Amino acid sequence: MLNPIAMIFNILPPLEKIGRGAIALFALVVAVVLSSLTVLVSMIAHNPLMLAAVIALGIAGIVWWLKKRAKGITVPGGIPAVPPPTPLR
Repeated sequence: MLNPIAMIFNILPPLEKIGRGAIALFALVVAVVLSSLTVLVSMIAHNPLMLAAVIALGIAGIVWWLKKRAKGITVPGGIPAVPPPTPLR
């Protein structure tokens, strides 16, 4: 599947082995990450208590983020980063 990318490295013979090795390493990293994610999701979905905890943490995180976002961003001096809107006349 990644052979067209490896063909780019066939211009110079020393680059061919390096390119194929880099592609194999990249594919290995992607495979390990996706496999671990699949196992983690299946473990969480299988255990109802863990599933409830993850959902509760997700909801709490969203609420915290929305509250933090509603406060506005201030610089260290306490001055709002965005000036207040001017009133319409």
